[in-house]
Amino acid sequence: MPIPSVVIEPASSNEGDDDRDADIISPTATSNNGVAAESQPVRHMSPSGGVSGLPDDFLYKVETMHDFEAANSDELELNRGDVVLVVPTASVKDQDAGWLTGIKESDWLTLGVGAHKGLFPDNFTQRLE
Repeated sequence: MPIPSVVIEPASSNEGDDDRDADIISPTATSNNGVAAESQPVRHMSPSGGVSGLPDDFLYKVETMHDFEAANSDELELNRGDVVLVVPTASVKDQDAGWLTGIKESDWLTLGVGAHKGLFPDNFTQRLE
């Protein structure tokens, strides 16, 4: 049985802006009896095994405007210019106090779900569009 080919699209700097990260249908394979086999969707895979290149609960990106030295193990160590993928904050108390929860984008790209998730001050960041 021939192996179906898969179309791989180039990466986009506009992730999340549209539906380009939706399912991609692979070409139809032909079985030994000449009948077309049913197509199966092929998905873009992230380091976590998810469907996009971002965490499943990703909200938006921010860039750090100042260095931030983590005082506790539940905080992120940040340098000016780091891009952070913001995810929902578990504690309403932390969120109300001006803290965000996130993962450094560079860590996510290399470690996936193994990247450290932590708190950092919202007022040290600027939201990216």
